[in-house]
Amino acid sequence: MDKEKIPTTLGEAADQLYKLRQKRLEVEKQVAELKEQERLLREYLIENLPKQGADGIAGKLCRVNIVVKEIPIAEDWDAVHDYVRRNASKGGFAILQKRLNVSAVREILASGKTIPGVGVMETKDLSVTKK
Repeated sequence: MDKEKIPTTLGEAADQLYKLRQKRLEVEKQVAELKEQERLLREYLIENLPKQGADGIAGKLCRVNIVVKEIPIAEDWDAVHDYVRRNASKGGFAILQKRLNVSAVREILASGKTIPGVGVMETKDLSVTKK
């Protein structure tokens, strides 16, 4: 957004923010609908190509192929955590993502308990509601 398009009054800025957010939410709704259609077509092709004895197909615009990927999943979290602890000095924590579950931490802190090594940082945001 150009700086000259920012309204001169705070009330006008708030209204413009609301309008832009509503416009963005509508676009996101359209994107979600397109993603759903895309997901259904992906599932259709993945399910039906093998039934036709194929692992790919060409249309006029593109070629699609079924690609098999191996994705690791934790089947035993206790064993995974044991591995991480045993290999901590050799990079064992690299297999985990380093972020907190905000909802779980808030719930624990709200109960009056503390979590060693966890602090709280304040951020500012806006609450925008229609009149």
